[in-house]
Amino acid sequence: MKRLRKKGVFVLAAAAVTAWYTVQTEGALRPVQPAVTVTFPAATLVTPAVYSSDAEANAVYVVFGGPRADARFDATRVDARTGSQSPSVIAIGPGSGFSPFTEGEVRAEVKGLSLRRPVFHLFSLPDGRGPGVHLADSDTGVVRLTIGDGAARRTLMTRWALNSSTTGELSSLASTDAAGKYVAVVAKSSAGWTLHLFHQLPEES
Repeated sequence: MKRLRKKGVFVLAAAAVTAWYTVQTEGALRPVQPAVTVTFPAATLVTPAVYSSDAEANAVYVVFGGPRADARFDATRVDARTGSQSPSVIAIGPGSGFSPFTEGEVRAEVKGLSLRRPVFHLFSLPDGRGPGVHLADSDTGVVRLTIGDGAARRTLMTRWALNSSTTGELSSLASTDAAGKYVAVVAKSSAGWTLHLFHQLPEES
């Protein structure tokens, strides 16, 4: 009887460990700071590009595709104060008055447990390792997307995660404009693409 109980405990423990290393859950990104949030029902798999305009301090332009026949781009103008959208056509390049958002000082941090977990793979990995097991990042807890340094550092967005291996990729969703005014976070969802637009400073100057 004791042997059966020990075997049952072992099976349950093995099942728990297996579940821990195989179940992955990543919640939706949720803004913490005030943000303008708009969703675009676009089916494109390519992440849209965000541009600022020299002539409009309170608007950004989102471009989903490539150039048209006239070398200009179809874009969606987003009012940075209200989130209202309107179709537009813009030129991109030197002297155009439009500048792309680029990578900024945005970091992804984990408040919780960060481990390395074994992951099985059937095919060769890019580094030459064949089928077998490799270690992957495993973050469980609250993942925060932050900006700033020292005491001025603040959290823009958060999400819950269980065994997440994509925390390191979160910062690539964020970009900032050349004037240092806005932070844009663009994320894919079942509804399309969602743009979260923040002021880089807590309050607009």
